[in-house]
Amino acid sequence: MAWFKIDKTKYARYSMMPGAAEQAPAAAYGNTQLGKALTKASDILSAREKAGKIKAATAKGYKTRIDGLVPLIGKDEDSGLLQVAQIIGAINRAI
Repeated sequence: MAWFKIDKTKYARYSMMPGAAEQAPAAAYGNTQLGKALTKASDILSAREKAGKIKAATAKGYKTRIDGLVPLIGKDEDSGLLQVAQIIGAINRAI
């Protein structure tokens, strides 16, 4: 019988265990201007969520909006940058 080794960090964001998602690595969005902006937005969101300034459900909604802009990387960078700026502003205003 063979035992399989499962990379738990790969599936940590889907885990039901508390605190497992905190150990998950941040998504790499690339080195373009839009990729850097998405990374910054993701970092700001996770910092505000860890500080308790944003509820988990609200943070999940913003994370979905950030991930929705990934297809624009390398294609429509200008409109993507504008949308990321608006998302960052909304995150900063969120209670």
